[in-house]
Amino acid sequence: MNETEAIVPFDSDDMALLHTSEQGKEILEFDKSLIPASHKRLLQRVVPGKGNMIMVMPEDIRIVPGLNPRIQNKRYLDYVQSLKQSMIANGFYLDKPLGGYAGMEGNKPVIFCVEGGTRFAAAKLAIAEGAPFEYLPLVLKPEGTSIEDVTIGMVRGNQQLAFLPIELAILCARMRKFQHTPSQIAEEFGIDTSYVHHLLVLAAAPPNIRQMVADEETTAGTAIEAVRQYGEQAEEVLKKALAKSSKKKVTRSMLNGRKQILTKQAPKMFETLELVQKDAAFKQLPDNLQTAITEMIERISATQNPAETPAGAEQASA
Repeated sequence: MNETEAIVPFDSDDMALLHTSEQGKEILEFDKSLIPASHKRLLQRVVPGKGNMIMVMPEDIRIVPGLNPRIQNKRYLDYVQSLKQSMIANGFYLDKPLGGYAGMEGNKPVIFCVEGGTRFAAAKLAIAEGAPFEYLPLVLKPEGTSIEDVTIGMVRGNQQLAFLPIELAILCARMRKFQHTPSQIAEEFGIDTSYVHHLLVLAAAPPNIRQMVADEETTAGTAIEAVRQYGEQAEEVLKKALAKSSKKKVTRSMLNGRKQILTKQAPKMFETLELVQKDAAFKQLPDNLQTAITEMIERISATQNPAETPAGAEQASA
C-alpha cells in the first residue's frame, strides 16, 4: 500500500473516542516498559498444554492499559460480539491461542495479554454469559522480548479485524519513539515505507484536521496532502475549501493549487521550450541540458495529434 488515498476514512466517532474516552487517553499517552518475570517461576501456576502452549485461568491474565491501539467504536464492539457468539457456540479455538508476556505486576509475576486482546475481551464476555472456559490457551513470548517486539507482534499477528489507519498510525508513532526509522518500521510491519510516512503525518496532524477526516469532510489521504503542502496553514486551507465545496467534502483536487497553475501554464511552457530549442544560443547550453529539453519536447510532441495545438492551448487562450 503506497497511495495516501488507500487510507480509508474513519468512522465519525473514532477520533472523539480516542481523545475523550479513558481508554483512548491511555492509548495516546502510552509510554511504558514491561518488566520481565521469570518463566520458570510463572509456569508453576499454569497448566501445561501442547508444545509451547499453556492453559491459563482467565482471571490470571492481565491487560496493559493503552498497549493495544484498538478504538472501542461500533465496528470493534460489533466484532467482539460476533466473536463472543462464536465462542459460546463453538468454544475457544485451541489453534488460536493468545499471545502472552511474562511480566511483573508490583512484586508479583503475572501474564499480560499482548496479542489476541480482542479475542480475550470476547472470551470474558462469553464467560460472563455462561461459557464454561476454565482455562484459555496462551503462548508466552520468549524471554528477552522487548516492548518493540511486542508492538511488532501485534501488527504481524493480527489476522482478523484490520487495524484502522489511525490505530496503525499510533503504532508507527510509537515505534518512532523507540528510535526506529520509517524504513525499519515498514520492514517490521510489512508495509510500504511511503505508507509509514503517510501514517506518521496522520499521527502528528492537528486534532481538528483528524476530526475533519473522522466527520468524513475529507479523506485521510487529502488531509495528509494538505499537511504536506501547507504545513501550519493546512487546517485553514481545508476549512476554506470545505466552505466552498458544494458537496461539503474536500477532495485532493481542491488542494492542488500549484498543480492547477502548472496545468494551466503548460501550453505556454511548451511553446517557450520550443523557442529555446530554436534559438541560436541553444547550442551553447550544457549537453545534458540540451538533451533534457529535446527529450521533453519530443515526449510532449509524441502525445499530440499533428493537427492539434498543444494540449490546453484553447483553454489557455479562452
